[in-house]
Amino acid sequence: MKNISRYHWVGVVLAFIAAFWTSDLIARPVVLFDGETFKGWEGPLESFRIEDGAIVGGTLNRRIPKNQFLSTRESFSDFELRLKFKIVGDDVNAGIQIRSQRIPDHHEMIGYQADIGQQYWGALYDESRRGIILAQGNLEATLRVVREKDWNEYRIRCEGKRVRLWINGYQTVDYTEKDLSVVQEGVIALQIHSGPPSEAWYRDITIEKLSTASPPMVAGEIVPSGAELEKIFDEGCVLTEGVASAPDGTIYFSDITLTSACKDESGASEAGHIWTFDPRRGKLRIFRSPSGMSNGIKFDASGNMIVAEGSDFGGRRVTRTHMKTGKSFIIAGLFEGRPFNAPNDITIDEEGRIYFTDPKYVGREPLEQPVMAVYRIDPDGGVHRIITDAGKPNGIAVSPDQKTLYLVSHENGIFDLGRLSEGGLRRPAVIFAYDLLSNGTVGSRRVLVDGYTHGPDGIVVDVEGNLYAAIRDVGRPGVYVYSPTGKEIAYIPTPLPTNVGFGRGVDSKMLYITATTGLYRIPVTIDGYHLPTKN
Repeated sequence: MKNISRYHWVGVVLAFIAAFWTSDLIARPVVLFDGETFKGWEGPLESFRIEDGAIVGGTLNRRIPKNQFLSTRESFSDFELRLKFKIVGDDVNAGIQIRSQRIPDHHEMIGYQADIGQQYWGALYDESRRGIILAQGNLEATLRVVREKDWNEYRIRCEGKRVRLWINGYQTVDYTEKDLSVVQEGVIALQIHSGPPSEAWYRDITIEKLSTASPPMVAGEIVPSGAELEKIFDEGCVLTEGVASAPDGTIYFSDITLTSACKDESGASEAGHIWTFDPRRGKLRIFRSPSGMSNGIKFDASGNMIVAEGSDFGGRRVTRTHMKTGKSFIIAGLFEGRPFNAPNDITIDEEGRIYFTDPKYVGREPLEQPVMAVYRIDPDGGVHRIITDAGKPNGIAVSPDQKTLYLVSHENGIFDLGRLSEGGLRRPAVIFAYDLLSNGTVGSRRVLVDGYTHGPDGIVVDVEGNLYAAIRDVGRPGVYVYSPTGKEIAYIPTPLPTNVGFGRGVDSKMLYITATTGLYRIPVTIDGYHLPTKN
């Protein structure tokens, strides 16, 4: 008997993020079933037949006495499998084996199974090994997308220790195997489960083999020879963001706790956290919780912490915290009488003017502003909308010579990761370079770097004007380093990154990176740029 596991909301949300903030680098699909013959397949053919271009397991004329499997002859490791299926009969159960093996002299198989039917729709079951449901999403939500007794589509993606499942485009599982002894390679098999008279139909079966080789580092003159990425922290809930160094060298970063994903046992949602890391002592602790759903963090010339608080029950404002007293002040809460959409990232010029982006990626709050824009907060408290032609603005940085405002445009077609749907308006991601005028407005705009399918997030600059961008491309994730003319001069592989920031003092040549749920660092050869501090 299969036991239904707890709902894995965190996995679902992470998978949504991956689906919309990354790109898939995969080979061309290969047809596994030609629609006419069992070429490439093996198993008990008395239990399977080909009808109307589909493989059919079982029968409606009698009970199914035992589980039966039709499997590929070829084994697969990392792949994306797509197929259509339907089940016919009452109380039917079936499934698709992946990374599986036949048990010698037995009708059963051992390995992962993407489940179909009964209360197991969309679950990942461990057939004949642990005999348990390893992961299952929200069954009620899954059933809403299932077309009973009609054709449905399964998408199954296996990469390393990670297995993800979708039914009709809805993610049901994002599971990472923790048992190192479990083999991550095997055949694909189609199951008809024992039980009452029933049939499982499968057609349009294709597979795409994935390349999982880590892209090599391209150090150029940016990364010292032999330098390696070091993991400092990996306890975030969904994703970390906004890494920045205070004048004393302490590192701060946001832990974005999506309310649909980060809940305690009672169902209460986490309210966001700001963490701090002391590089001298190697100590981590929570600095502030709730955080107002903080995202981008910067420090002004006086050492105050400037925070962009986003949506999803966040503040939707920009705040300034005096680090000695701990008091916080709202420096931008409304524009033209309305709340901001979701302040995201921050940069500050040497005149003390604060620039912040206001897109929206998460949360059920309405879009309050008529446009997703870049705003400027002046030292006298005035707030001005200065850029409206960049689509959905994200990362932002001022060049060391104060003449250029770099801006990421990342239009991914969604406004709430908890309510994703296919087909949203998406545009290629771009890094723009605007002329920054002496009065804090912008002049002409040029494209610095483009061609991203899914791309840049946070950005930062070094003292020589090179731009470091967190690029969320699953095929080549990492920090891309560009010259001021937009030429790529170095590449640092990382897990899917969100933001970058430099240390200070003895740590000035240390690049800190927030990626997935963690914080990382790697030494570089050039000092990071920071505002000159006031005494």
